[in-house]
Amino acid sequence: MLLFRYIVSPVLGVFAAILVAKFSLSFWPAAGSATILGVLWVFAAGTFGGVACSLIAPAHKIAVASGTRFVFGVYLLIVLFAGRHSQYHSDTSPLLWYWPIWLLPSYLFGGIVGNMFRRDVR
Repeated sequence: MLLFRYIVSPVLGVFAAILVAKFSLSFWPAAGSATILGVLWVFAAGTFGGVACSLIAPAHKIAVASGTRFVFGVYLLIVLFAGRHSQYHSDTSPLLWYWPIWLLPSYLFGGIVGNMFRRDVR
């Protein structure tokens, strides 16, 4: 059961982040643009993903959320660089254009918040 929770928590965290991202992109007009308000959906999605990871993980909640953020964020950055969207406009900040960068701190923040909600229960 313990190993099952370690496997399910990253999957649930990524699923929660994708659901929040899909919801934000479909109902918020500014989401998806290369502005500060347009990148807030990424921070919200990563925070919810980190909370979901840390709520399910049996122990080392922040470490599980951090590992998930690293794997998921790096995967999205590789996909972004390999795709056609790797060239940003000269008038846009690269920190806003390469939006998966913001998943990295937001998953950590979500892991810390989720750790406050639920302590190690065995």
